[in-house]
Amino acid sequence: MSDKNNKTRWLIAAAALATLLAAIFAPSPEEGVIAPRRHDTAGRTEGPMPPDLESVKTGLIPLKRGESEDMPGALFSVNLPPPPPPPPKVNLVPVAPPLPYTYAGKMFDGSQLSVFLNREEKPYIIKVGDVLDGMYAVKSISSSRIELVYLPLNQIQVLNIGANP
Repeated sequence: MSDKNNKTRWLIAAAALATLLAAIFAPSPEEGVIAPRRHDTAGRTEGPMPPDLESVKTGLIPLKRGESEDMPGALFSVNLPPPPPPPPKVNLVPVAPPLPYTYAGKMFDGSQLSVFLNREEKPYIIKVGDVLDGMYAVKSISSSRIELVYLPLNQIQVLNIGANP
């Protein structure tokens, strides 16, 4: 184990020494700038010289504002798509909930028909004009259907009770 520790220490010491030597012998920032090589232009025919010295150094001619016809807008402008249209307004018409009653049977009492309904194990014997749970009024009873009015919305709902007896 100590052999491995010695090897690690030597590597760290060597890296530190290399860093120290590089820092000592590195050129200062003023010395670090190297001038570009100049080519001999004797014997070459050149066109007109650019007006500023910077373009001579880099070999590039600066683009002046308004010269480019290829860039119609700002160079870094963002073209965002238009926002989506708002969703169409839907007039929601309130709807009565499903009927909570189930048909259990019917009975003829003289000339009037009575119907037996259940709601969560609670039995009801209904006739035309009755109000159930303060929410439904019995509008009509026939041998095959019952029309109930959902009172909060005044909507008619039908409960099918089968064919004639």
